[in-house]
Amino acid sequence: MRAAVNLRTANLMVTDGHGESMRSLARALVESADPHRLDLLMDAPSRYRGFEGPNAEIRVLRPFRRGNRLLTQACGGDPWYRARVPLSRAWRAADVYLQSAHEPPPFISGPRQVSMVYDVAFMRPGAEAFYEPESRAYLDRWTASNVHRADRVLVISEWVRDEVVRIYGYPPERVDVMPLGVDRHRFRDGVDPSSIAAVRRRLRIESPYVLFLGTLQPRKNLGALARAYALARRRGLAHTLVLAGAPGWRYADVAEDLKRVSGEGVRLTGAVDPDDLPPLLAGASAFVSVAIDEGFGMPILEAMASGVPVVAANQGGLADAAGDAGISVDPHDPDAIAEALLQVTSDDRLREDLQGCGLARAAEFTWTRTAQCVWTSLEQACASS
Repeated sequence: MRAAVNLRTANLMVTDGHGESMRSLARALVESADPHRLDLLMDAPSRYRGFEGPNAEIRVLRPFRRGNRLLTQACGGDPWYRARVPLSRAWRAADVYLQSAHEPPPFISGPRQVSMVYDVAFMRPGAEAFYEPESRAYLDRWTASNVHRADRVLVISEWVRDEVVRIYGYPPERVDVMPLGVDRHRFRDGVDPSSIAAVRRRLRIESPYVLFLGTLQPRKNLGALARAYALARRRGLAHTLVLAGAPGWRYADVAEDLKRVSGEGVRLTGAVDPDDLPPLLAGASAFVSVAIDEGFGMPILEAMASGVPVVAANQGGLADAAGDAGISVDPHDPDAIAEALLQVTSDDRLREDLQGCGLARAAEFTWTRTAQCVWTSLEQACASS
């Protein structure tokens, strides 16, 4: 089987969760490609290592130098996805084509297609509070187009699978779950204390801390987290709440909410250097995420792999990622979140139990397993009539 994989976004110098997961998946696919052939489609030479292998080849498809505006008007969406990919020899020679469902698909039919759905929050009730109308329309248009074109659909959690079936009416028997993996070389228990101390000095974190990691935007539900933190402080919590991540859409609203309800004790670090993330996670007394309608919970698993207890929302992909290895809370209930923060920072026995359960849970999520799920889906797409 010859598979073409669209890695354009993964080749961007962006360290968000989607880009990091696509790069990790690509490396795992390269390592496990035999006996198949793999063509990795990019619009520029690879900016990252690990995409080379005896059964894999990078195919650089240069963007059009002229006529992009006319092509956009003619076929809609980004001309690189819509027109440049189907002009490539690698795409035409492939038995199956894999790409994110959230990007424009080629404007003509070609090889069998498997589409990967990472998120459906933009179609959930209340999504208008978390997305610009143009962003929602863009994501819905191309996700629907890719899903309905696909021979099979890959999703990153059971929750996303159920939502894809509900929202887009896709046959459930053709939806495959590919839980993402954890990089156990980066995120592990027993990080050198001197590395943790150095990161804390750089980020000016002076006291024990509870950590949130992610883009600072309304969907992360940081207002509810800040209200919960303020309640917990009034009840005796002495830890700092560290919010680590770059400002996102409508950050001004987030910042105002944080300022209004949290008072002292909140430390915003801004974007964190990727090399600093493992010690930052390992040094936390607990990790907390109460985001709304997340497709998955990669930072939750990274925290668990680092031996850090987790407090997580009891819905969406966060619940799928945490399983029974963390403290589950209603993301709309600040009082419940506050109590969980107090418990996890004060009860040593509970912390030990959560650390052990978390390490075992994180060990189940490997990129080798993810790649095997993808290969199986690609094979089934090729075998379908």
